[in-house]
Amino acid sequence: MFKMNRIPVTLLASLVIVGAALAMAHCAGPAAAADSRLVSATSPGQVGALGAEFFRVEWSVTSSPNGRSTLTGYLYNDYGQPAKDVQLQITLVDTGGRPAGNVMRPVRGLVPAYGRAFFEFDVPPGDAANQIVVASFDFLEFPTGR
Repeated sequence: MFKMNRIPVTLLASLVIVGAALAMAHCAGPAAAADSRLVSATSPGQVGALGAEFFRVEWSVTSSPNGRSTLTGYLYNDYGQPAKDVQLQITLVDTGGRPAGNVMRPVRGLVPAYGRAFFEFDVPPGDAANQIVVASFDFLEFPTGR
Protein backbone atom coordinates (compact mmCIF):
# COMPACT_ATOMS: atom_id res chain seq x y z
CA MET A 1 0.00 0.00 0.00
CA PHE A 2 2.87 2.39 0.71
CA LYS A 3 4.20 2.08 -2.86
CA MET A 4 0.76 2.86 -4.35
CA ASN A 5 0.64 6.16 -2.44
CA ARG A 6 4.13 7.16 -3.61
CA ILE A 7 3.09 7.31 -7.28
CA PRO A 8 0.54 10.15 -6.92
CA VAL A 9 2.89 12.09 -4.64
CA THR A 10 5.78 11.68 -7.10
CA LEU A 11 3.54 12.67 -10.01
CA LEU A 12 2.28 15.74 -8.17
CA ALA A 13 5.83 16.80 -7.25
CA SER A 14 6.93 16.37 -10.87
CA LEU A 15 4.05 18.52 -12.10
CA VAL A 16 4.91 21.25 -9.61
CA ILE A 17 8.57 21.26 -10.70
CA VAL A 18 7.68 21.32 -14.42
CA GLY A 19 5.13 24.10 -13.83
CA ALA A 20 7.66 26.20 -11.96
CA ALA A 21 10.26 25.69 -14.70
CA LEU A 22 7.76 26.71 -17.39
CA ALA A 23 6.75 29.80 -15.43
CA MET A 24 10.40 30.83 -15.05
CA ALA A 25 11.05 30.27 -18.76
CA HIS A 26 7.98 32.35 -19.65
CA CYS A 27 9.10 35.22 -17.44
CA ALA A 28 12.67 35.22 -18.69
CA GLY A 29 11.95 34.41 -22.35
CA PRO A 30 14.59 34.53 -25.04
CA ALA A 31 14.45 38.32 -25.16
CA ALA A 32 15.40 38.94 -21.55
CA ALA A 33 18.23 41.42 -21.37
CA ALA A 34 19.38 44.16 -19.05
CA ASP A 35 18.33 46.92 -21.44
CA SER A 36 15.01 45.39 -22.49
CA ARG A 37 11.80 47.06 -21.56
CA LEU A 38 8.24 45.99 -22.13
CA VAL A 39 6.87 48.38 -24.70
CA SER A 40 3.30 47.24 -24.97
CA ALA A 41 0.88 44.42 -25.29
CA THR A 42 -2.28 44.14 -27.31
CA SER A 43 -5.36 42.52 -25.92
CA PRO A 44 -8.06 40.44 -27.60
CA GLY A 45 -10.82 42.57 -29.04
CA GLN A 46 -8.66 45.63 -29.72
CA VAL A 47 -10.67 47.85 -32.06
CA GLY A 48 -9.47 48.15 -35.64
CA ALA A 49 -7.18 45.13 -35.78
CA LEU A 50 -8.03 42.30 -38.16
CA GLY A 51 -6.91 39.48 -35.86
CA ALA A 52 -7.73 41.14 -32.55
CA GLU A 53 -10.52 38.70 -31.83
CA PHE A 54 -8.12 35.76 -31.99
CA PHE A 55 -4.62 37.06 -31.21
CA ARG A 56 -2.70 39.19 -28.74
CA VAL A 57 0.89 40.36 -28.93
CA GLU A 58 3.50 41.11 -26.26
CA TRP A 59 6.83 42.64 -27.21
CA SER A 60 9.92 44.47 -26.05
CA VAL A 61 12.66 46.42 -27.79
CA THR A 62 16.34 45.88 -27.05
CA SER A 63 19.05 48.29 -28.22
CA SER A 64 22.34 46.90 -29.43
CA PRO A 65 25.76 48.60 -29.25
CA ASN A 66 25.82 49.08 -33.04
CA GLY A 67 22.78 51.40 -32.90
CA ARG A 68 20.27 48.82 -34.12
CA SER A 69 17.19 47.87 -32.19
CA THR A 70 15.69 44.41 -31.99
CA LEU A 71 11.99 43.84 -31.48
CA THR A 72 11.24 40.52 -29.77
CA GLY A 73 8.03 39.09 -28.46
CA TYR A 74 5.30 36.51 -28.57
CA LEU A 75 2.15 36.21 -30.63
CA TYR A 76 -0.57 34.42 -28.65
CA ASN A 77 -3.28 32.47 -30.48
CA ASP A 78 -6.45 32.43 -28.36
CA TYR A 79 -8.39 30.44 -30.97
CA GLY A 80 -8.92 26.68 -31.12
CA GLN A 81 -7.11 26.14 -34.43
CA PRO A 82 -3.47 26.66 -35.38
CA ALA A 83 -2.68 29.74 -37.46
CA LYS A 84 -0.29 29.94 -40.40
CA ASP A 85 0.99 32.68 -42.70
CA VAL A 86 0.62 35.29 -39.96
CA GLN A 87 1.78 38.79 -40.91
CA LEU A 88 2.36 41.45 -38.26
CA GLN A 89 2.00 45.15 -39.01
CA ILE A 90 4.45 47.14 -36.91
CA THR A 91 3.81 50.87 -36.51
CA LEU A 92 7.08 52.72 -35.89
CA VAL A 93 7.54 56.10 -34.22
CA ASP A 94 10.66 58.26 -34.20
CA THR A 95 12.38 59.60 -31.09
CA GLY A 96 9.99 62.58 -31.08
CA GLY A 97 6.97 60.26 -30.95
CA ARG A 98 5.92 61.06 -34.54
CA PRO A 99 4.82 58.22 -36.86
CA ALA A 100 7.79 56.97 -38.88
CA GLY A 101 5.95 54.39 -40.97
CA ASN A 102 4.67 50.85 -40.95
CA VAL A 103 6.46 47.62 -41.73
CA MET A 104 5.08 44.14 -42.30
CA ARG A 105 6.90 41.12 -40.92
CA PRO A 106 5.98 37.41 -41.04
CA VAL A 107 5.75 35.19 -37.98
CA ARG A 108 7.69 32.06 -38.92
CA GLY A 109 5.96 28.68 -38.68
CA LEU A 110 2.65 27.79 -37.09
CA VAL A 111 1.11 29.52 -34.11
CA PRO A 112 -0.43 26.63 -32.13
CA ALA A 113 -4.06 26.67 -31.05
CA TYR A 114 -4.21 28.24 -27.57
CA GLY A 115 -0.43 28.62 -27.81
CA ARG A 116 2.19 31.16 -28.75
CA ALA A 117 4.98 31.78 -31.25
CA PHE A 118 8.19 33.73 -30.71
CA PHE A 119 9.24 36.47 -33.14
CA GLU A 120 12.31 38.67 -33.52
CA PHE A 121 12.83 41.53 -35.98
CA ASP A 122 15.35 44.31 -36.48
CA VAL A 123 13.87 47.79 -36.55
CA PRO A 124 15.55 50.89 -37.99
CA PRO A 125 17.91 52.78 -35.66
CA GLY A 126 16.17 55.48 -33.64
CA ASP A 127 12.68 54.09 -34.28
CA ALA A 128 10.54 52.29 -31.75
CA ALA A 129 7.48 50.10 -32.16
CA ASN A 130 4.36 51.88 -31.02
CA GLN A 131 1.81 49.26 -32.04
CA ILE A 132 1.86 45.73 -33.42
CA VAL A 133 -1.27 44.17 -34.89
CA VAL A 134 -2.01 41.03 -36.87
CA ALA A 135 -2.56 42.19 -40.44
CA SER A 136 -3.30 38.81 -42.06
CA PHE A 137 -3.47 35.13 -41.15
CA ASP A 138 -5.01 31.78 -42.10
CA PHE A 139 -6.32 29.12 -39.75
CA LEU A 140 -5.60 25.49 -40.54
CA GLU A 141 -8.79 23.64 -41.30
CA PHE A 142 -8.87 19.97 -40.41
CA PRO A 143 -11.09 17.64 -42.46
CA THR A 144 -14.05 16.19 -40.63
CA GLY A 145 -14.54 12.43 -40.63
CA ARG A 146 -17.96 12.21 -42.23
